[in-house]
Amino acid sequence: MKKLLLYSTTLLMATSFGCTQQTTQHEDKGIEIANMDTSYVPGDDFYMYATGGWQGANPIPDEHSRYGTFDKLRENNQEQVQGLIEELGAE
Repeated sequence: MKKLLLYSTTLLMATSFGCTQQTTQHEDKGIEIANMDTSYVPGDDFYMYATGGWQGANPIPDEHSRYGTFDKLRENNQEQVQGLIEELGAE
């Protein structure tokens, strides 16, 4: 009886583990082509070739002397915190 139970349990575990489908999500890593400006020749102006697309989509505001992804992140965070404070203040 114990052997039958052991074989049944082993068979059940083998089939249940063998049938599980592993789904993995692969996040694309590397260079974002949308941030590039391919109208520039890399040998002539590599900086604009590599960052021209991002610069076109994110122009430097007049009130800033520089503007990058961390500046944009800081502004987004400030807006979210301000919204939370106003929401909690209204209650």
